[in-house]
Amino acid sequence: TSIDEMEQNSIADLEASQLPQASNPCNEPQLVRVNRVVDGDTIYVQMGTREEKIRLIGINAPEIGYSGESSECFAEEAQQYLESLVDGKQLWLTFDITCKDGYDRWLAYVHTSLEDEGFVQRDLLQRGYGFAFPFSDTPTYNSLFASDEREAMQNQAGGWGNCGWTQ
Repeated sequence: TSIDEMEQNSIADLEASQLPQASNPCNEPQLVRVNRVVDGDTIYVQMGTREEKIRLIGINAPEIGYSGESSECFAEEAQQYLESLVDGKQLWLTFDITCKDGYDRWLAYVHTSLEDEGFVQRDLLQRGYGFAFPFSDTPTYNSLFASDEREAMQNQAGGWGNCGWTQ
């Protein structure tokens, strides 16, 4: 067995109740497989028999340019980093008070392990692949994500240093 297979077996064996999640989530944690990464904050997963679009709660990554438009600074890097973390892998989704947004996308927290670095939103924010993006209907980690963003800004991580992002 490869290390990837061992990691994937251990993610499936996690006790879902140990994952960071809201006190009153709209849904139970879901073990899913990532089909593809759209950009730095959106993925498609296999959820049961359906493919579902997932918007990562609490983070906004720079936009990828489509139809000949140019991408925002650090958009490709954010997409590639998220792909390196999750593409083709099994992972856990946990939820907050609200499960879907106005575009019928699932809103979820993404976890590759129980460790802090396995909380994908925190990893992306700490490395400067996006901005904290707080909403009142998904409030559980707003202050934690804001703190992760401040840390990245102070360290000039990712887009903060490479693109001159400002708050």
